[in-house]
Amino acid sequence: MSLLLDRYKLDPNIHLKADKSLLGLAVFWRQRFIVDLLLKHKDVDPNYRQQDTHPTPLMITIDNGDTEMVELLLAHKGLNPNLMSKGIAPLARAIQRRRDQIAQTILGRTDIDISIRVSLIGATRRSLSMLGLAALKGTHVTLRNLLNHPEIGDPNEGGEEEPTPLFTAISRGNTGVVRELLKQYDVDPNRPPMNRGLEMMTPLQHAVERGNRKIVKSLLRRNDLDVNKIGENNHTPLELAVLKEEAPRLTFLLLTRTDIDVNRKSEIRRQEFLVKTHRMTTELNKMAYNFKPVHAKGVGLGGGETILLINAKDGRVGSVMQLMRDKRINPNIGDAWERTPLWWAAREGHRHVVEQLLELGDRIKPSLVNVNSQDVEGWSPLLCAVNGSYDLIVSALLKRPEIDPNLANEEGWTPLHLSVARENEGIVKQLLAHPKTSVWAKLKSVGRHWNLLVLLGGGYSMQRRLVKIETLGEDYLS
Repeated sequence: MSLLLDRYKLDPNIHLKADKSLLGLAVFWRQRFIVDLLLKHKDVDPNYRQQDTHPTPLMITIDNGDTEMVELLLAHKGLNPNLMSKGIAPLARAIQRRRDQIAQTILGRTDIDISIRVSLIGATRRSLSMLGLAALKGTHVTLRNLLNHPEIGDPNEGGEEEPTPLFTAISRGNTGVVRELLKQYDVDPNRPPMNRGLEMMTPLQHAVERGNRKIVKSLLRRNDLDVNKIGENNHTPLELAVLKEEAPRLTFLLLTRTDIDVNRKSEIRRQEFLVKTHRMTTELNKMAYNFKPVHAKGVGLGGGETILLINAKDGRVGSVMQLMRDKRINPNIGDAWERTPLWWAAREGHRHVVEQLLELGDRIKPSLVNVNSQDVEGWSPLLCAVNGSYDLIVSALLKRPEIDPNLANEEGWTPLHLSVARENEGIVKQLLAHPKTSVWAKLKSVGRHWNLLVLLGGGYSMQRRLVKIETLGEDYLS
């Protein structure tokens, strides 16, 4: 080959019909011996291509995945390792093709420019740094080599259209890349991506939202991670975790951090227009004698909910048990309406949640859970259970020595009043059997005063057991 070129004065950079030079063609067909001969020729240009859109010999070799040929080309002093084809640098092509060994070989060149950005083809037309591209493709070996390169810039670099490498890796679920990044002390685990649409989301929030437990675990190992950092929609990672299908596992991981705030009031379910809860009071007052079961619907979500309250409201027994075993949990923190986890569990009829709240609370401290808590309208857990005709919950609450069965709401409705109005004789009997229950409590309704005279037996219907008293005084009741 060398003799032919010299004798006939042939141009070693001649362009053939295949859009390749002699060197490019030899590289394409993996003819190592010929490539070696051509590279030794004094006139050969190892970067030759007729047009900028044509691939260079190095780019052809990278596409072929031939590491030995890449080493042979890079050994030539005249080769430019940064020469781009169609806007892609050789290093970027190696990363795109996930050729870690080739990328490492290219990084060995002292004249390599790792600051070249890569333009991605697509609707976004965004560009990535080499580090961002490695994070996108999940090539953690190349990413490690880039991080160790002396010319590497800020590993937290992002932009208006480009998330940080850490955020990119989390989005793609590239656990290996995330681990490599977090090993670097200068990688900020709390930094938001800075690109449009994700300005306020933290890396931990993003991992929780995607339900990736392995990445969440890796992030939690960083001591400088702020586990309570408020991000998108004013939520913490723990608050987002309770809404995931894998909430118990994610919550468990987050609770391993001693610095996590488990009692923060979240606005995660706040609605702009709150609906007045318990319309039942007004409806019962209007109906006078005609008492019918009226259930409170359209309950407004007042916001200010702790994670325990959210789980209790949703009836997630496993999550409630998990949280109640954490001694940092305060089970008596209410929402914006002062409704506690026990209140909501009783309101929604979640018997097992009610039982676990009471049982596990007693293990921490006797009577830790306040069974007599009232919301802003005076509704207690017992009153809610009676309103829903949840016999078993009523029974569980009445077994508590500290229970007050006579607590009335702002309209004066006691559990006994309400059980008669609901025509639930089973609950009426439970209440009457309790030594603290008073049958003389008065109900203020529509300008009149009502008193309960509960007659057991005698063929009286439940509706007749509510007796109207307007003119008689207190002496009549004594």
